Amino acid sequence: MINSVSNAIVRGDAYSGGCFGPRGARAWFFVGFVVGFGAVIASCWILIADYIYYTPSEEEIKNKIEKPVYPGAGLFLQNAFIFVGSLVFKFGRVEDHWN
Repeated sequence: MINSVSNAIVRGDAYSGGCFGPRGARAWFFVGFVVGFGAVIASCWILIADYIYYTPSEEEIKNKIEKPVYPGAGLFLQNAFIFVGSLVFKFGRVEDHWN
């Protein structure tokens, strides 16, 4: 979502048409950041609540069954890398040749 809006549109330099104009583009950009941060925070919550501070049941204690942590870590790392990658692609590129 954040990479579908160019930096010039967010600044208000290149886009003046449409129903919402630059204000709508900025709102879309903000919603994209909220979704990205929300995904990272939710995956961190799942990692901590379900995999790190997991309380096993009596049957799991009796049979000595341990729940692995790597699915939660994988979920968190996947979301973190996607978010960091989208930030690198958004702010690490030059858009001068598009104009």
